[in-house]
Amino acid sequence: MTLKIIATYLVSFVIFLSLAFGVFVYSNIDTEYAPGYSEEIFSSINAGDYSNVILQRIGSPIEQIKTETEDIWIYSRQGKNKKANYYERFILFDKSGHVKKRKKPFI
Repeated sequence: MTLKIIATYLVSFVIFLSLAFGVFVYSNIDTEYAPGYSEEIFSSINAGDYSNVILQRIGSPIEQIKTETEDIWIYSRQGKNKKANYYERFILFDKSGHVKKRKKPFI
């Protein structure tokens, strides 16, 4: 075999593995979002925005957690497949009702 043929087979094999791995990872995602959730609107939320404005723009969260120092509004959670990864979306508010941070991790 010539070097060119070996290189072609090697490149084809690497592409195949990349596609196979991508399909495996991305087919194993199960995220449930709050009714009315929009990634575009969520991404436009900024530090300092007030909670009432957030409710008008994106709606109510799936869950709210209150701590001594902040409130957390959760807009997504793991779906029915508990072995799957998911996109977590939540907003941290200070006690005055202003956005501290908007978080978008992949779990």
